Amino acid sequence: MFGPIIKLLLLIAVTVILVPWPIIGIMGSILAGLAYGFLAPAMATFDAVGEGKEKLLLHCFLVQLTCIGVTLILASFLFYLFNMVR
Repeated sequence: MFGPIIKLLLLIAVTVILVPWPIIGIMGSILAGLAYGFLAPAMATFDAVGEGKEKLLLHCFLVQLTCIGVTLILASFLFYLFNMVR
């Protein structure tokens, strides 16, 4: 039904599609597992912190601001200590 040239082209096309398929699938599974491993605990934390809160978005925003504030205070304190020792 098909000539030898078309059969050869189909063989090459199918090979080009099927060879990288398992590699892409394995890499995608690894990336999805990493994303789930890192993001699932963060989402669970937000669920636990936000229980019983009416304005969840405002609460999360305030928690983030508090974390940034504590980080800035700690950074300035450590910078002060570093400059004091020198």
